[in-house]
Amino acid sequence: MRHLKFLLPALAFAVALVSAHCYASTSALTPSAAIALEVPDLASCLASRPSAFGTASQAPGALSPDEGSTAKSKAKALALSALLPGAGQYYAGKKGRATFFFLAESAIWTSLVVFEVQGHLRKNNYKEYAELMTGVDAEGKPDEFYRALGQYVRSDPGPGSYNESIRREARALYPNDREKQEQYLLENGYFGDDAWQWQSEEDQARYKDLRKKSQLSFRRATYMVGLAVANRILAAMDAARSVSNPAGPPREPLGLRFEMRPHPDFPSDVLLCLSKSF
Repeated sequence: MRHLKFLLPALAFAVALVSAHCYASTSALTPSAAIALEVPDLASCLASRPSAFGTASQAPGALSPDEGSTAKSKAKALALSALLPGAGQYYAGKKGRATFFFLAESAIWTSLVVFEVQGHLRKNNYKEYAELMTGVDAEGKPDEFYRALGQYVRSDPGPGSYNESIRREARALYPNDREKQEQYLLENGYFGDDAWQWQSEEDQARYKDLRKKSQLSFRRATYMVGLAVANRILAAMDAARSVSNPAGPPREPLGLRFEMRPHPDFPSDVLLCLSKSF
């Protein structure tokens, strides 16, 4: 899957970040430490406030510490949860916390697959619609072609066409060389089976809407990769601290914060932000 190429380097960064935090000083993992997680609009999915980790008033199935944990390797717990969130908690004997991270990881990857499939289905929809309404062969074309279909009413001829914009570029690049201008047009313009003509602005607007929905699905799939990395950071830190603090007394927050903010360019999307207070 194409998102794995983003996840692997991000995972390496997550492990390095958690390791640096856990081993920078011996006091960094005292029993008084804790994880502060704030994710607006996701709190209901996580079943409790982050500061309630391990409290008696926590909802059933939430992150409550288990008793009877024996001496464990902090490094091993960290590595296990960095690879599979919840595995380090399970190793430390914290079954309730392990279940939480297992479920979160399953939900994230299920969402990623759903958004990927949805994106491809919507992509097929706007391709088929373009072929139906313009007669163009839209299969196997580069993304630039699909973008041009939404931006220009026709490929050629006349003012406002796609090829006319290519002619202007050619004249700007080769002002005194007609031969190179023609060559540039042939290499970058659309002719023959690639030519198109929208019959109405409404048809073109419908195409742009279908394409926008496909792109939105793919962006959301990418967000799930970010959530997978965030889940590993939290799980690894929690696993290491679970080993160093098996009895689970009250702990102070680390100042690690995850926030969901509106995307400045796409109002229907959000940004996942990680911050650390010092």
